Amino acid sequence: MTATLDGDRVVSDTPFATGWIGTKEERAWGRPADLLELADGSLLVSDDRAHVLYRIYSLSRSDIDRALAELPAQPDAPMEVRR
Repeated sequence: MTATLDGDRVVSDTPFATGWIGTKEERAWGRPADLLELADGSLLVSDDRAHVLYRIYSLSRSDIDRALAELPAQPDAPMEVRR
């Protein structure tokens, strides 16, 4: 979660990283257990169900546009881009 503060009071919160839980019909495919902030501001998230590390980092709008333009066309593959 990211929280917006007004002084020391939380006025809103927004999910920051989601997707591990799935729907009611699906079992969770991951379980974030711990995180570490790296010197560049990115986060390492350990997942003790999938036994992997995820690196979460921020890109500028131009970086995102450039990366999307370089992707091969895959009309059958769904893609989700969150902004």
